[in-house]
Amino acid sequence: MSNSAILYGIYREANNWEKKMTKPKLSICIATYNRADCIGPTLQSIIAQASNEIEIIILDGASTDATPDVVKRYESSFPGLRYFRMPQKGGVDQDYSKAVDFASGEYCWFMTDDDLLIPGGVDLVVEQLSKNYSLIVVNAEIRNQDFSKLYFSKRLRIEENRIYQPEEFEKFFENTGDHLSFIGSVVIKKDIWDKRKKEPYFGSEFVHVGVIFQAPMPTPIIVLEKPVISIRHGNHQWTPRAFEVFMVKWPKLIWSFQIFCTRSKEAITLRFPMQNKKKLLVARAFGFYSLKEYDSFIRNLKISIFDKKAACLIALFPAVVINALAYFYYVLFRTDSQTVDDIKNSRYFFLKAVKFLKGV
Repeated sequence: MSNSAILYGIYREANNWEKKMTKPKLSICIATYNRADCIGPTLQSIIAQASNEIEIIILDGASTDATPDVVKRYESSFPGLRYFRMPQKGGVDQDYSKAVDFASGEYCWFMTDDDLLIPGGVDLVVEQLSKNYSLIVVNAEIRNQDFSKLYFSKRLRIEENRIYQPEEFEKFFENTGDHLSFIGSVVIKKDIWDKRKKEPYFGSEFVHVGVIFQAPMPTPIIVLEKPVISIRHGNHQWTPRAFEVFMVKWPKLIWSFQIFCTRSKEAITLRFPMQNKKKLLVARAFGFYSLKEYDSFIRNLKISIFDKKAACLIALFPAVVINALAYFYYVLFRTDSQTVDDIKNSRYFFLKAVKFLKGV
């Protein structure tokens, strides 16, 4: 081997060592489970725009599919990627919290394992890291499962960046609480996350919301107007539990925050949406509400006999009829292609029933 080749080898190793020793500014934290078919494109979208200021932390909750093999293919192309496989699945809340434990960046971005970073998204976030914000909230666009159709260009419909001072914390809660149900929108200072309570929110499905809103932030918050994530709509792992997640757990969490007034909490969710007949009808139309959910969450509630019987009747009413009515309503009176597609993709979609009957 020539002297020049030896010297080049020493230089390369020294350069790699220096990169490893440089403390990253931003840790992109991903909790994943059985996402071998999705996590590759997600990582590719991040690595394509990442620098040595960035590290990627992947916390695998004991996937049983090819997720470890997919991640391994990207480790060699990006030295800042660190993969941790747990002996068992801890749930989304615990796994994201553990991912932050492994992170070394000043800020942690809770990236989802099936969505895509829009080009330029990392630079847009990194640009804000030197401004001492407690929290950076990113915007997102919403697309269908293969990203071929754009549903909404902005999930958070604002026209410019917004900065909230610590004394405007309730206004921030009211304006962005619903958007923050999407964990990928959160970029938070690690030392703030570390100091706050996490365990009380394990099992809520939204530990990040519990951490953010348990007390005001010590420094200003910025909400970015420009979308930096493409959300793969309809690919949630909790979709089979949608009724429990958004009719039970989400309102229970939002209404647990005693520092906010009733009006602010009502701007995000009703306190008891299960008692709202319109919401039950919508859930029935989408295939999220049946006798199973009635027995699990409503039958033993201390509510009026009338409300309980109405909830039972909705659970028993032919879902295909409610589905058809909802479909025509949204097609004729609402320009909401996402909702129409959700209805069409539901297990009760009436056209599926018509096709089945024709074949009988």
